[in-house]
Order: sequence, then structure tokens, then C-alpha cells
Amino acid sequence: MYLVNCFFIYSIFSFLLEGIFNLIVLKHFTSGILYGPWTPIYGVGAIITIVISKKIFQKLHKSQFIETLITFLILSVTLTLTEFLGGFLIEKYFI
Repeated sequence: MYLVNCFFIYSIFSFLLEGIFNLIVLKHFTSGILYGPWTPIYGVGAIITIVISKKIFQKLHKSQFIETLITFLILSVTLTLTEFLGGFLIEKYFI
């Protein structure tokens, strides 16, 4: 249940943050293709980040700097691929 709550909290918070940024920079409010106050790709990214970080910090017993560096590199690749896959699927099925 913790991950489900995190999914919705991060989806809604990210929707609001992206909307505020768009209002400041672009002068209009836009966020994704869905109706409602949430952006699920950010929730998926948050869940991936939580799960991978927890596994890395449990398995590795290196210095905090090395663990953080490894986590950053793995999450950078993983979240980039997740965003790419989400964009690809949206373009294929909805546009």
C-alpha cells in the first residue's frame, strides 16, 4: 500500500509542480494528455526510484559516495528509458 500511496502522491505533486513551471515559463497551464490532476509517468518514476534505491543500498556496502554514484547512474538510464517508452506508447496509441 505504501507504493500505491507514493504513486498517487508523486503523480499529483508532479502535476502541480509542472503546471506551476509552465505557468511561469510558458504563460499557460499544460500537462500531458490525461484529464485530471495527475501525471502517471512521474508516479511510475517515483516507484522505480524507491524500489531500485532500496535494493542498491541493501546489497552494496560501499562508501556512501559510491552507492550514491551507482544509484544515480542506474536511475538515470532507467528513468530515461521509462520516459522514452511512455512517450513512444503515447505517440503510437493516442496521437
